[in-house]
Amino acid sequence: AFPEQTDVPELVRQIGEMLARDPEHPSIEWSGSDVSAFVDPARLKTALLAFIESAVWWGQAGPVIVRGSVEGGRLRLSVSRAGTELSSQGAQNLFLARRPGTGRGSKIGLYIARSVAEAQGGGAWGDVVDDVLVLHLELPVG
Repeated sequence: AFPEQTDVPELVRQIGEMLARDPEHPSIEWSGSDVSAFVDPARLKTALLAFIESAVWWGQAGPVIVRGSVEGGRLRLSVSRAGTELSSQGAQNLFLARRPGTGRGSKIGLYIARSVAEAQGGGAWGDVVDDVLVLHLELPVG
């Protein structure tokens, strides 16, 4: 890992601008205050892209919302989108590697994101609350 002080809302804004080039893509919105953390920005961006892709595939309504905070020496992020038909177990299963041709979305994006987070002492998981898919990423900050 190559950690550096990273302005997380700015990183999310950059991702949103990049994805907005596709007029069909839902908007990406940051919710919360300014969050700066000492993390590897390239790995964080890769993980957020996988989370956003899954939220677009498995959520069907409204924007993709990214929330974040730093608490207890950990960066805690969530990516959510409404309108999912998944159960909480289905959201957890998104983090398992799947064979090509099985379902929608990336087959390894979330699996790899979770593995990279775990290798850094963090974690990644999903759940569903009132038909909203919520994908969580937690990383230690230096």
